Amino acid sequence: MKDSRRILVVDDDPGIGLMLTKALARHGFQVDAATSADEAVEKSEATSYDAALVDLVMPGRDGAELA
Repeated sequence: MKDSRRILVVDDDPGIGLMLTKALARHGFQVDAATSADEAVEKSEATSYDAALVDLVMPGRDGAELA
């Protein structure tokens, strides 16, 4: 099943980000990943997302600040 919804995964652990990205893509979502809040902001300025999965504990700006 193909889904046109786009999701941004934000996690400072690349392994977790990759796991989430693959799992969501298997279900047909269009997924982008970022490893920092700054990278997530850059991506969200360039692309419109329907949802974001954000790690709450990250170095620098945390997930709560990003949201």
